[in-house]
Amino acid sequence: MIQKFPVEQKVYEIGGVKFGGQPGEYPPVLIGSIFFKGHKIVSDFKKGAFDKARAKKLVENQEKYSIETGCPHAVDVIAETPEAMKNYLSFIFEITDAPVLVDSPNFNTIIEGCKFAIEVGEKDRIIYNSLGPRINEEELRRIKDLGISAAVLLALNTSNPFPNGTLKILEETLLPAVKEAGITKPLIDTPILDLLTTSLAIKAMSKVKRKLGLPCGCAPCNASFTSRKNWPFKRGSFRTFHTAIVTAIQLAGADFIIYGPIRYAPYVFPACAAIEALTSYGLKFEGIKIKSDVHPLTTFIKKLKNPV
Repeated sequence: MIQKFPVEQKVYEIGGVKFGGQPGEYPPVLIGSIFFKGHKIVSDFKKGAFDKARAKKLVENQEKYSIETGCPHAVDVIAETPEAMKNYLSFIFEITDAPVLVDSPNFNTIIEGCKFAIEVGEKDRIIYNSLGPRINEEELRRIKDLGISAAVLLALNTSNPFPNGTLKILEETLLPAVKEAGITKPLIDTPILDLLTTSLAIKAMSKVKRKLGLPCGCAPCNASFTSRKNWPFKRGSFRTFHTAIVTAIQLAGADFIIYGPIRYAPYVFPACAAIEALTSYGLKFEGIKIKSDVHPLTTFIKKLKNPV
């Protein structure tokens, strides 16, 4: 079972949700993605036209599982254009109070999305997703001008993909750059290049938390879903494969997990709740106390002991 990290662990509150801390103090934030490329609920990716009824059901279902398991949630909103991003964010802000990751392959789309969120009074719950080693001066300047405080930092070191390389790119490049841009709540994403390098991301996560004490996580869907087209077993069993990878990352001490398509909430949340309950209960005997008001030990496990 995971042990207490030797340095103080930072905790950031974003949109009323805590990211970070020692294992057992706060459950990991589980983040489902929506409106991603190929998502069937979207009819026009450039304009951001989508099936609102289906989108609402997906987000509300994730929220339902969050409440019932005690694992906090956030929504990763992915858009291809500024117009689409504004349409998506406007909708998401109306149906949930959860933190929102503003995500796109195009940094201008992220910037415009953040600008829109600030204009409608939602600045405190947006997270810029993401800032990587190829960050440029214009992007940093616009982030600073908008006053964005939270961002995911993709600690990808292409010349050294091992854990020491991840730590090096953070300390020498990313953290100094985002500090200048006014980012005060960095969330570290240890990169996964393919299925087997998930193990490197797990080791990097431990290394970063042991030395820097920053909230860490990753996006296992980037690797596991590449295996889906060659899956040799029954189609439904892929869910257990993906969920197993998610929980392995959680056991490494992840503070947040971008678990993939939001439709996977019914499989991911109960599994992570079980892992969190076991971890936090075991760490109680090492002097670590639960600091979250809502936790799987007092929600999910309690329900299993006393079914309604």
